[in-house]
This record gives sequence, C-alpha cells and structure tokens, in this order.
Amino acid sequence: MVIDNFETIKPILRWDTEDDFYHVMIMQRPKETGVQRVIKQFIIKEGDLDKLRDRIIEYCREYNARAYINPNRKSFQKTTLKTIQELTTCIINNDYHAVQDKFFSACGQVGSNYKKIWVIDIDSKSEALVSEVSDYVNHLMPNPGEDKIILRVDTKNGVHLLSSPFNIGEFNNTYKIDVHKNNFTLLYFEDNSISSKCSDELWKEMIKVYGSNEIKMKDFNTVMAQAKQNLNK
Repeated sequence: MVIDNFETIKPILRWDTEDDFYHVMIMQRPKETGVQRVIKQFIIKEGDLDKLRDRIIEYCREYNARAYINPNRKSFQKTTLKTIQELTTCIINNDYHAVQDKFFSACGQVGSNYKKIWVIDIDSKSEALVSEVSDYVNHLMPNPGEDKIILRVDTKNGVHLLSSPFNIGEFNNTYKIDVHKNNFTLLYFEDNSISSKCSDELWKEMIKVYGSNEIKMKDFNTVMAQAKQNLNK
C-alpha cells in the first residue's frame, strides 16, 4: 500500500513572507514497527517540499515510517521566541539534556498567523460517512452553508478532512470523531510491514502467539500458521 499525498497537499500551501514555513515529521508507528518514535523533522520553506520529496520518501522506506505535515503555516519569529522560552525553562531547571529539538517542540505549541486549518480524523473509508460529515460541518456556525472543507486527504485506514474552524461543541454532540486544531495530516506512507500481510484479527492472534508485535521475518510463517490454527479452533 502506497499513499502519496504530496500533489494533493501542495495547492493549499502558501508562503506570503520569508517568515512562513511548514513542519514535516517522519514518524514510526506501532502498527508497522512495534514502536512509536520520531525519525526526522524538516522545516519546509518555499520550494523545499519538491526538493526534499525524494529524501522524505527514502526515510519512510528505510524506517517503514510515515511522513506527516502540519497544514497550518508557522512563523519563524513566533516559533523562535517560544523556543527561547523553552530553553530558558531548561536552564532554570538545570535540565540541559532536554534542549534538543526544542524548536520543533515549539512548532507544536505555536499557532498560525493565518487562517487556521483543522483536521477531522475519520477512521473509515465509507464515502457515505465522509459525505455526511462534510455536509454537517458546512452547516455549522460560523457562516452556516459556507463550504468549510478545504481538502480531503487519504490515510491508511480512513480520511482526513481539512477544514476551517466550526462549532466544535455541536459537532462533538453528534459525532465521536477526533478533530485536531493544530496537528498533522498524512503526507506519505508506504506499508512494508509484515503486519500488512494479514488481517487485523490474524495480526492480533499472531502477537499473542509470539508474545510481541516485533515478529521477526524468519519466524513469520510459523507464527502465522499457529495463529490461523488457533482462530480455527
């Protein structure tokens, strides 16, 4: 499975000044690797996404990881000031080991100077549900009837609807769907994990058989056979 959203996302990216940038993160997820950790992070200035595309994909393939991008534009000035604040706290607490990656940590805490983009995380491929949620959001305040959906982004198990802000309280009363106000959407994913070779039910049974979700490839066929036998009892 390959999900390549580079060309899908590019049209909504804007750089009006040299202060603008976007934040890209390469992350391993437990479903593919058994662990969750950040592999690499990038600052994306104008023109950088095309230049870094091959490198980002290479990281994803090498580490069986996913590439994410925050669709909200960031400010170098605001992020740097927040970084200085974070570094000062580290110095006061004599915690010098914590200074690493404080700029990227600040990216997640600083809002955008521009129109905010929320991510509606629909964990389903149902076109009926995606259409229903889109219509519902468009009829919420502010400006009922306005098209608030900016972009649809495909994910491994569902869809991210990128939208302008809406009445989150009313939405939460109707749907049990996560809405992220300053978060990432999927940029690239190529599933090379052994877990992708079987159903969710079989994969869960294989974890029980093996005692871990980090099943080595040399043990894969044996563990799968035992898991299938268990499920057929």
